[in-house]
Amino acid sequence: MARIQQRYPSYQTCVEDILSRSPAPLSIDELMTQVGTQRPMGKSARTAIYQALDKLFQAIPVAPARYGWLSVLLNNQHFRHPLNKTEIRQGYIWLDELEHAVFFPQFFQNHENDGRRVTIHLMGGPTLRAYAAIQRDTWSLFLGEEFTEWVNQVGGAAHDDLLISVEDAVRGIYHVRLQPRESRDNAYIQQRNRELAELAEHLVVNDRKVRVAVPTWELAAKLVGQGFYRDTVPPDDMHYVLHEFSQLHLHEAGYSLGTGERISRRSGRSMESEAYGGAPRDEVLFTSSDTERFSGDPLFDESFFQAEWDGELDDFLDILDVDETASAHTEMAGDTCEAYQYYLNEFGWPHTNEQPLSHSEFHLLEAELEMLVSLEIEFGFLMPEQEQRKKELAERLFMDPNFYLGGDSDMPDMDEPPFWDN
Repeated sequence: MARIQQRYPSYQTCVEDILSRSPAPLSIDELMTQVGTQRPMGKSARTAIYQALDKLFQAIPVAPARYGWLSVLLNNQHFRHPLNKTEIRQGYIWLDELEHAVFFPQFFQNHENDGRRVTIHLMGGPTLRAYAAIQRDTWSLFLGEEFTEWVNQVGGAAHDDLLISVEDAVRGIYHVRLQPRESRDNAYIQQRNRELAELAEHLVVNDRKVRVAVPTWELAAKLVGQGFYRDTVPPDDMHYVLHEFSQLHLHEAGYSLGTGERISRRSGRSMESEAYGGAPRDEVLFTSSDTERFSGDPLFDESFFQAEWDGELDDFLDILDVDETASAHTEMAGDTCEAYQYYLNEFGWPHTNEQPLSHSEFHLLEAELEMLVSLEIEFGFLMPEQEQRKKELAERLFMDPNFYLGGDSDMPDMDEPPFWDN
């Protein structure tokens, strides 16, 4: 009698199922434990899980080696949408990438409309069933005549804001209220705008993938993953804020940090492409945001937030008890980054006379480690001496080599028009 081969779910299926049902983010080790209850685990299980995470748009990094699910992370977050006359008259609101991910979290997995319907509770008005539609070549949330009537009833006008609160993104339940322009707390909103710009710059600078820029929808999801929008006073429109307050440049591929002309792409706020003007800020300081605002939130990891955000390296090292030798070495090194700071933190613990690597030396060896992991993924194995070298580099840099997956094979073809230009 022929032996029947049992089929198991793929790693990607397991990771999606586990993360989407988890009420809080999970570490890689926790994911491995739970995946092991659904299928056999081979020697390359950790690598396979990282690859699965890389292929799932809704799998959002919230801390090193820790991931949450976008639809879950969105709950209790708040967003601001500036109204215009056309939206009020026609009964829809144009969606930028952030808002598209807020209402339709699964869209960017394949950049396809899945027919999702969402429930919109209008404060002081009706409850609507809304859906995604293309209006004037731009993805929009279609709300209908009842939305227009509600805006007129509450005295809304162009340049007023819609404040969007997420009750349950999994079930698609949202609350919307109108805030007249004159009732804005402009001073605090400006502060929130600067914080958004700093966080976005930080996320782009620390992007680990080799690519021209961070796609806008990925950056939006990462902002949500950091819990930035849990403050009940949301910042202004994301594209406006990043143009006016940050040094990020918008290209066809997304946002990057560098010099040169800023190239705009048609968004939910503008129907025409144009070159951005204006000079960037002279200096960017990564300062810590007000952690008290998020205290008590089960999805917020305060220790990680502090380590991510403390722009003063001495303060960062004080928090983590790194020795003075490592701190002095960092000051001599000049530039620094999250990965190098983590290396210095780990280097400070052993009792050794060895000097830490400089910032440049660290990244030189990191690049070699990433190359070896890429070769292992491409060919399925390494020669013994390469495997030994990979192990030595990982131990010296205090890194998990499986973090590097090499490339962006699942990114949509950027030669095609952006989704809002369909």
